[in-house]
Amino acid sequence: MKATAVAGLLLVAILTGAGLGISVGQSPTLGQTPGNESCIRYPNNPVFVAPKNDTAAQNGVSSTSVIQWQGRYYMFYTNDGNVSSIGLATSLDGVNWTNVESQVLGAGGAGSWDSGGVYQPSVIWNGSEFLMYYSGYSSKTPAEIGLAVSHDLMNWTRYSGNPIVAPGPEAYDSVSLTHASVIYDPPTYKMWYGGRFPVNYTHTIDYATSIDGIHWTKNAANPVLTVRDFNIPSLTGPSQPSVAKINSTYLMAIYYGGDADLDYASSLDGIHWTVGPTHFLVSPNNTVSLDATPSYPSLLSSGTSLLLWYTRLPNNASQPTIGLAFCSLVVVENTTTTKTSTLNEIQTSTISLPRATTTTSFSTIAITETSSSAPVFEGTTFAAVVVIVALLYLLVRKQSK
Repeated sequence: MKATAVAGLLLVAILTGAGLGISVGQSPTLGQTPGNESCIRYPNNPVFVAPKNDTAAQNGVSSTSVIQWQGRYYMFYTNDGNVSSIGLATSLDGVNWTNVESQVLGAGGAGSWDSGGVYQPSVIWNGSEFLMYYSGYSSKTPAEIGLAVSHDLMNWTRYSGNPIVAPGPEAYDSVSLTHASVIYDPPTYKMWYGGRFPVNYTHTIDYATSIDGIHWTKNAANPVLTVRDFNIPSLTGPSQPSVAKINSTYLMAIYYGGDADLDYASSLDGIHWTVGPTHFLVSPNNTVSLDATPSYPSLLSSGTSLLLWYTRLPNNASQPTIGLAFCSLVVVENTTTTKTSTLNEIQTSTISLPRATTTTSFSTIAITETSSSAPVFEGTTFAAVVVIVALLYLLVRKQSK
């Protein structure tokens, strides 16, 4: 077995057994790795590449939505062909993927609003059917958000009233809407999406809600995230949101143009967000890395794990591919009172956080329990992980010479 493969397997074992970071609770706080990152890249990235000889993905794959269903992971990815489309791959562990169908959703017919291509899916299960929210455009219309429905994850039917969310009337999303991230939080569907201002075409993160998943109301507080929320100035602003809910807290992965990194923010109501002091992933400062610009995040909170799939945009002529990272999340096990804001009211609820149980599967990172009143990070354990990872890196370099 190659040294890189051995190192990859050992790192997975370390992440799952050393208590690096995830327990389920009220207020998530992200641990920090070397390089001001809160996630660790899987060492054998990429985990998914464009299928060989597939003209639909002739320019690579990007922008995924990963869900877990009946013990299996399903990845909906964007084919970066001449006309973008959406494909499907499956996996038992989130690392080893099998392409199932290159085009489960293609561009719309001639003259339709999405005839130019479909991309950036967000797939959810609402208890009775699967819903796919996706971006689409045509030569005559800007990017808007549409809906398709399925009962088997393979065969999708477009909603006849598409698009379901269109630009405007306010300026913050009057140019276009892309990259919806949707959560079904019964009885409400919640959508975060990327809008663009007409001035400098600056990106914003916006929020909308729906009772039926079809008819949406944009929040009066929009935009919920702008360049003003970040420390580094940017003409492009925040975009590409991916949101996961962990107990009562929303966690958003964001691509921010000011530093070209994957950043994160947290919120208790989905409207008021606090940008984290570190990053999920930092862009490597070189011109040859195939991971030069991590973008298009897809977060999945799976049991006690926080997994991050992302698009690896290279600085050279290589095609974009999909990578995986493990994010170290530390929370407090406690009984606390939180305020949860909705569009119409603020209600107070008492949450008793469950005691966690330790697991050892690859995709379920071991849990750290605590009874303190503030978030804590297992510094000693994490330091040990960093040392072991460094040793593995030296081993790989030695074997490759």
